[in-house]
Amino acid sequence: MLVNNGIEFAEMPNDKEWLWREAHVFDPDGNHLILFKADGNRKNPPWRKKDK
Repeated sequence: MLVNNGIEFAEMPNDKEWLWREAHVFDPDGNHLILFKADGNRKNPPWRKKDK
């Protein structure tokens, strides 16, 4: 759908080692955008130390 509307993907959506899903795109004006889905891993990644 995005491709049909003139959005050029520099990197298709994929899972990153830091537990986010990212896609890199260029909008019709050439701006580089990073779309991501991090869920709870953005603020509370599994490797973060827990407060006791």
